Amino acid sequence: MKMALDIWNNLKVRYSQGNFSRVSDLQFEAASLNKGDLSMTDYFTKLSIIWDELNNVRSNPLCVHQDTCIVTLIIC
Repeated sequence: MKMALDIWNNLKVRYSQGNFSRVSDLQFEAASLNKGDLSMTDYFTKLSIIWDELNNVRSNPLCVHQDTCIVTLIIC
C-alpha cells in the first residue's frame, strides 16, 4: 500500500502544477476590468467568468506528507 501512495503522490506533484502565466493574465484582466458602458449585469458576468477560469487553472494545495503542504503563490 505504501508504494501505491508514493506513486499517487508523485503523480499529484508532477501533474497538478498550475498554469502560472495564465493565472497572471487572468488576475491582470480582473484587476483592469472596469464597468465603463457595461450594464451591472454584464460587468458582473464578465468578472464571474474570469473568477471561474481562475479557479479552474489554479492548482490546489498538495499535501504530500500529512504535516507538509506545497501551496501555489496566489497574488490577490
